[in-house]
Amino acid sequence: MLNRLLDYQDEDDLYRLNSAEADAYRKAGLARPTNRPLTTPMELTRVMGWKAALDFLSPAEINDAISVDTVSMVNVNTASARVLLTLAGMDQEKVDRVMAFRKLQPFLTDVSFNQFLGRMQARRSP
Repeated sequence: MLNRLLDYQDEDDLYRLNSAEADAYRKAGLARPTNRPLTTPMELTRVMGWKAALDFLSPAEINDAISVDTVSMVNVNTASARVLLTLAGMDQEKVDRVMAFRKLQPFLTDVSFNQFLGRMQARRSP
């Protein structure tokens, strides 16, 4: 699946293993690859095989859970529960605690977020 995404975005017509280029899309009756980076999460459903792979998500969930940005940072103050669950060390109980706490007060730094979860202790003054 990753190779199909990469071939959908690259500028050449060379196939990666188990992938598809413009001729395969044409034969399948699909729109040609854009040969450029994705601009929206929903565009991922145009990549051969990805629509079926993401079928368990609604369009709103795809937009909420997937980013096409090349830098992956999660805003823990606005991220959905599903996105928070993808963070290292998170489970449903921690996600529930984070979601309840941020209604009262946003996390201002990654340190405050990690301290809230008990991941690191506050630095002590000398």
